[in-house]
Amino acid sequence: QVIRPEHAEKVEYGRLVGHMVRLIRKERQIKGTTGLIGYEAASHMAIGYGMCGKVKKGIKILNRYIRLIPDTPEYNMLRALLFASKGDLYHMDKKFEKASESLNTTIMEAGKTVNERSVIMSGYYIKHAQIYRELYDWKNEFLCVKRAMRGARHAAPDWKGSVCLFMAHAYQMFDEDEQAKEYMLKSYLYYQ
Repeated sequence: QVIRPEHAEKVEYGRLVGHMVRLIRKERQIKGTTGLIGYEAASHMAIGYGMCGKVKKGIKILNRYIRLIPDTPEYNMLRALLFASKGDLYHMDKKFEKASESLNTTIMEAGKTVNERSVIMSGYYIKHAQIYRELYDWKNEFLCVKRAMRGARHAAPDWKGSVCLFMAHAYQMFDEDEQAKEYMLKSYLYYQ
């Protein structure tokens, strides 16, 4: 019997979903927990479902957990994570407008807690730039990558290189070849 790589990958993601379900159940048995582990596990579980081709089920799980998150400052980043995961699932499902909406909410929620110049915000802006690229909205892609550059200054070299590569692509879309070359070179140097 031949095992295809895509089948093996789905099996692994199925196992991930099973582990997350067990983790959530165990957390519920502990009295006085805040539910933080369960929310994080729900995010991983939803992405696992998406990778198994069950995007709608993943979104349904995220919607349920998003409703459960208390609207208090200490949960802002967790809410941002769940909305980012929801954006990832919509991206997988090629529903780019909905992905963009989710990432707008992600950035808004994260912005309540962290500075726009943080590495975390940089990552969210890059995700949003990818959605704008899918929508052929070069202007907003460029703006998101520009915002991501602010947080990339404080990041590890590989992340700086990735963001520079996105910036090079964004400049290419505007036929700014010299700027694109400059960021392509920066990207290369960060990867050294």
